Amino acid sequence: MAHGINLCHAHFGVVRLAALRRTGMIRPYLSSDYTLLMELAALGQIHEVPEPLFLRRIHTSSTRQGTDTSLTIATNWFGPQHQQTRGYRRHMVTATVHALATRDQPLLTRAATTSAFLGTWYTRRTRVTLGRWRRRATGRGA
Repeated sequence: MAHGINLCHAHFGVVRLAALRRTGMIRPYLSSDYTLLMELAALGQIHEVPEPLFLRRIHTSSTRQGTDTSLTIATNWFGPQHQQTRGYRRHMVTATVHALATRDQPLLTRAATTSAFLGTWYTRRTRVTLGRWRRRATGRGA
């Protein structure tokens, strides 16, 4: 499941209430949907419907298009006590590792889910960073 995360749309799907209650739900920080999905994946299989049933509108005024202003707008949703835009990815990774490592599951299961998340996350971040460097080097934008 961790390998297929792209813009984290899966949290808009249908989830069994009993499984959802065993998670920390959406937390008050940016990208906490990743934490929720990792917790759900640690509980068991996630099935994807093969047909598109969700349409995400991505537009310039969307709160998550990567500008400093959009990050500030997104953090405002969580309230004034959670105004964190710098280091929000690091915070999400730390919180996700904590959530996975402290689950009520056997040690090997916790270790496997935590390492799967970390391996996938850092592989993805490396690809994103290398792509950004390539675009800058070739003069094709940021």
